[in-house]
Amino acid sequence: MSGETVEVWGTLKSIESNGASISNGSLIQVSGAYDKAGADGNGFPDAQFVLTASFAVAPVENGLVSLYAREYPQDGSGLRIDAPEATRPGRFIGSFVVNDRAGSQIMVLMGIDLPPKADYYLHNVNTGQAISAGWKLTATPRSYKSAS
Repeated sequence: MSGETVEVWGTLKSIESNGASISNGSLIQVSGAYDKAGADGNGFPDAQFVLTASFAVAPVENGLVSLYAREYPQDGSGLRIDAPEATRPGRFIGSFVVNDRAGSQIMVLMGIDLPPKADYYLHNVNTGQAISAGWKLTATPRSYKSAS
């Protein structure tokens, strides 16, 4: 129907395809950046992040793996804010909630109003277990437009 708002999706981008192990309580940088303002996101304000990760031992039910952004200031300098730390992780994007079972898990997080360009970090907050090496993180841009 004309005038209604519809959801539109961009092209999926792999941000990490083979991540290193992340011990419980640790923070690790994702190997790729996600540029919302550029070719990655085409200016779409949001993105759906999908984390595929494995645990050798069942993690704590409802444990969290949080996603943080290290923004690039938009002043043209090319500089970035200080790197996140486990005790000062940076701009919070959201958390993936884990299930209490060993093996592979697929978790989804909707990132809303993302920074124009940022490096991303995963924080294995309180799962009680290490995330096994080989995890993957993808982002699919999302926006809204008027139906035609």
